[in-house]
This record gives sequence, structure tokens and C-alpha cells, in this order.
Amino acid sequence: MIRDPNYIIVILATVLACLLLVRRPRKVPEYILPVADAFGLALFTVIGAEKAFNMGLSGMIAVVMGLITGVGGGIIRDVLCKQIPMVLRTEIYATASIVGGIGYTVSLAYGMGEKTALFLAMTSILTIRLSAIKWHLSLPAFDLKTKRE
Repeated sequence: MIRDPNYIIVILATVLACLLLVRRPRKVPEYILPVADAFGLALFTVIGAEKAFNMGLSGMIAVVMGLITGVGGGIIRDVLCKQIPMVLRTEIYATASIVGGIGYTVSLAYGMGEKTALFLAMTSILTIRLSAIKWHLSLPAFDLKTKRE
């Protein structure tokens, strides 16, 4: 943000769009927000992983930083909306971020170009997340309640 004013410009444009559109009640299709969130997850995951690599950190740290960057915004959103964060439910959310981060680091390790690796990582995250949204895929949940006889 300090070095690149484009971040502030995008934030201000988003705030302006929200201020203008929030007062106009419309029927928004249900799938719009989850799809937009999937794009945000993909974008911020690869940005986090890329920043970690540019700082000279290892591939494993890059995957974790991509995960934290990608999932962190969704956690904040859900908490502010008084919902259980999506990452704590059975949604395939963090898993998509981890797979994309691993794909990015492995692609770079095998000498793939940075832009190609970013594109493949984003595509894999979007494919996994959008598939989970479309077909209502989820991870198994464990029942921690024990039954005593």
C-alpha cells in the first residue's frame, strides 16, 4: 500500500461502489457473493505466497502465508457479520487455498515462470472452490461427542 498506490485506489473504488449500490435495493442472485469470494480467495492466496517468495522465504512458509492471506479476509468478514467463519465449517475453503499455494510453490520449484505459476495456482483454487460451491461439496465433520453407556 505504501509503495503501490493502486491498492488504495482499488479500496476507494470499492467503497464508492458500495456506497452507491447499497441504497438501491435489488434482487442479487444468491451465487454472486460466494463466487466473488472464491475469486478473492484465489487472488489473495497467490498474493500472499508471492510476497513470501519475494522475501526469500521457503516454499512451506509461502504456502502458509498464502493461506493466512487468502483465508484471513474471509474470517474477518464472517466475524463482522456475526457468523461462524467459513474456514471453521465443513466448507472446502482453506483446502482450496492450500492446494493452490502448494501448486504455486511446486511450479516455481520446477522452473516455471512466475506469471504462469500464479495463473495455474489461481485457476486451481477457483476450480476447487467453485466446484465445491456448485455441487455443495464439503469436508467430513467429526462428531466429538462421546456416548457413555
